[in-house]
Amino acid sequence: MLAKRDARPLWGKRKIGAALRRDVAGFELSDSSIGRILSRAMKRDRIQSAAQVAEYTRPCYIPPMPASTVRNLLRAFAAGEARCESVVAEALAAAERSEGVFTVIDHGALDQAARIDRARDAGEALPALAGLPLTLKDLFNVQGQRTLAGSKVLRHEAAVEQADATVVGHLRGAGALFIGRANMSEFAFSGMGLNPHYGNPKCIWQRATGR
Repeated sequence: MLAKRDARPLWGKRKIGAALRRDVAGFELSDSSIGRILSRAMKRDRIQSAAQVAEYTRPCYIPPMPASTVRNLLRAFAAGEARCESVVAEALAAAERSEGVFTVIDHGALDQAARIDRARDAGEALPALAGLPLTLKDLFNVQGQRTLAGSKVLRHEAAVEQADATVVGHLRGAGALFIGRANMSEFAFSGMGLNPHYGNPKCIWQRATGR
């Protein structure tokens, strides 16, 4: 027997967006993060109620960074106090706002995060670091990417890597998600943290000092 179709009218983008913003009020979510959640909500569901919207925003709590530790984030994921997709979306938004920090930003991590959330909701067993967003220095080989090591010389010489570096493989196997590659001193050889080719590496949390 076919289930009876819900007769309530579908919500439009503006109404869904307003509900999203009400739900995340007080949380540290950027406009771009809210936009991505809105896009996913409209693609995946026929939104007809505030309760449906809440499924995408509750909980969206992101422990304040950089005070958030690996342990705290993983505990929040396990306890249902944070959604991996929301945390990764905010990490990507922070990466986009940064200057001189990232050489590559990988938005594919967002889809991986959504899959991890669905697996966790379904009660599936997950590896120890499942959903944890990480950044790699551009010194470690990542399958499908070029490793430049902060060098201008390798810009046209480096081949696409065919395999992950050992440490990258271990982290990936443990469920970590890589949101991008960070700028660095050329070949990691500088006692002063300088790079004349791509700009001096910066810490995303120390904008005031410029380093």
